[in-house]
Amino acid sequence: MVNEFTEWVKALVSWLQETGILDAWTDMVTDITVESIYAVLVLLISAISSLAISGIILVALAIATVVIVVAALVFYVLRAVGLSRIAKKMGVKNRFLAWIPYGFSYLLGACAEQSAKRNGKKTWKWGLILLFTTLGMGIGQPVVQLALTVVLSVLPVLSALVTFLVECSSIILLAMMGYCLWCIFKEYMDHVPALILAILGALCGTGVFAVMLFVMGFLKLRPASGNEAAAACVAVIDT
Repeated sequence: MVNEFTEWVKALVSWLQETGILDAWTDMVTDITVESIYAVLVLLISAISSLAISGIILVALAIATVVIVVAALVFYVLRAVGLSRIAKKMGVKNRFLAWIPYGFSYLLGACAEQSAKRNGKKTWKWGLILLFTTLGMGIGQPVVQLALTVVLSVLPVLSALVTFLVECSSIILLAMMGYCLWCIFKEYMDHVPALILAILGALCGTGVFAVMLFVMGFLKLRPASGNEAAAACVAVIDT
C-alpha cells in the first residue's frame, strides 16, 4: 500500500515536471516570496524615515521653543532693569512695578508724567491711562471678543465694524506708548532723535523696546529745565 502511494507520488511529480507545472509553481512561489520581502523592507525603510523626520521636526520645534522662551525672558529682564533705572534717575517711586506686567505700563506712564514735571509742563495721569488701557486690551478685549462672536454669528454684518474698532484700539495703545517713550527719551537727547526712537520702540516689538529702555537706563539724564531745576537752584542758594 505504501509502495503504491510512493510510486503514485513519484509519477505525479514526474508528470508535473514534464508538463512544466512544477517549475511554474516554484517560480510563482519564489516571486511572491521575493516581492513580500521587498515590500516589508520598503515599509521598514519608510517607517524609519518617517520616524527620523518626525524626530528632527520635534527636536527643531523643541529648540525653537527654548530659544523663544529664553529670548522672552532676556527681553523681560532688560525691559524691567532699564525702566527701573530710568524711574530711579527721574525720582519716580515704586520702581518694583517694572517687574510686574501691568505695573510696568503704569510705571512707564509715571515716568512720562515726571518728564513733564521736570520741565515745568502740565501733563495727564499717563500712569493710570496706560494701566487701564493695557488692562482693557489684555483682559477685557478677549471677553468682549468672545461676547461679540456670539452676536456676530447672528449679525455677521457687524464683523467688519468690530474688527475695525479692535484694530483702532491697538493703534491708540501704540500711539500712547510711543508718546510716553518720547517723553522719556527726550530726557536723554534732543526731541527729534527721541521721537524717532520712540516710534521705532513702539512699532518694532518687544525686543527693540526692551533694548532701548535698557540702554537708556545706563545713560545720563539731561538737566531739568522746569520746576525741578528751579528748586535745585534755590536749594543751592539756601545752602
